[in-house]
Amino acid sequence: NKAATIEGLISTTDFSKFDAVVGPLFATNFKSFATMMEGSGIPVVSPLSNSEDLLGIENVILATPNDKSIADKIIEEIKTNYKGENIQIVTDDKHTDLANYVSEQLNKALSKPTITIVKDANQLQQKSETVNEKLSDGTVVKQEYFTPTIAVLVSDNNTLGNAFVEKLKKLNAEN
Repeated sequence: NKAATIEGLISTTDFSKFDAVVGPLFATNFKSFATMMEGSGIPVVSPLSNSEDLLGIENVILATPNDKSIADKIIEEIKTNYKGENIQIVTDDKHTDLANYVSEQLNKALSKPTITIVKDANQLQQKSETVNEKLSDGTVVKQEYFTPTIAVLVSDNNTLGNAFVEKLKKLNAEN
């Protein structure tokens, strides 16, 4: 965790023989090292830090992507597979801004989506409609049709995550 150690390492080591460098571990030293390695063509892997200011450095690979990057991948996945389903986002107070970001990006990317943000997994709802169907023998039976739903968890809260999974288990699996 000393800048002088990093500078000494760079001045005494021939990095051209390296395929990649993992570290330094400390964020401030990692940024300095990555900046010094710019233009070398050698990937520099940040094992712990995922600071936004590292994204602009050409050779940097973030081993731990930031929340927004993860959200962007989820948004892309939904965009690719979206077929008009209702979208429900479960979040907590800590991640409200990120949940709003996901909702805004989905609204931009999709054609008139129905998006709901809730803060309790028990508020997830899968709408259904019950209709009478007449069988070939004339018997009338009630048939329930479920509206397909996309549920997204935007939180790192284990309790909310567990409640989310338990709620998903109770929804109609085919939809």
